[in-house]
Amino acid sequence: MENDQKNNYATLEQFKIALETRDFELELFWKRSAFFWAFIVSAFAGFAALKKDSPGYAFAVACFGLVCSFVWTLANRGSKYWYEVWESKIIEIEKRTDPKLTFDVFGEEEVSQSSWLDGRRFSVSRLAIALSDFACFFWVVIIFQELKRDFSDVQVVCDLFSHLKLVLALFCFGYMACIFFKTK
Repeated sequence: MENDQKNNYATLEQFKIALETRDFELELFWKRSAFFWAFIVSAFAGFAALKKDSPGYAFAVACFGLVCSFVWTLANRGSKYWYEVWESKIIEIEKRTDPKLTFDVFGEEEVSQSSWLDGRRFSVSRLAIALSDFACFFWVVIIFQELKRDFSDVQVVCDLFSHLKLVLALFCFGYMACIFFKTK
């Protein structure tokens, strides 16, 4: 009997730790998003302010915004991964202790969705990932638009690497590839 109580206590402690860690991961997800948004919004404002008078600096700010957005999208995916790891541990502990206590999510057929204003089963973290992907795409469009404007002359295209904007853009894309492949 005493051994069962120790096992129950240990399981309860595991459950509490898993819940607290999952909640902590969720809290970190939003803190990280706010951190990256501060940089990205600053980059958008800087790009807009510099675009007319200092296009070279504006381009550098756009490259910075792209790298920040790219790192943000990877951070979002990493956060979602760890959140799901802890969520699965919670479900595992619930099933081990008492399968009847496991909280089931409503089936899609059980929830009435008769109106656009009704609740839907969207993943908030996946929506944040989609937004961070969109921010990356937005910066890529800006960067290519700026490069297209500069490389419309055939002579300039022949001497590509003498142009600072192209070197900076290639550096940013190479840096993002390194981040992607070296931070797993």
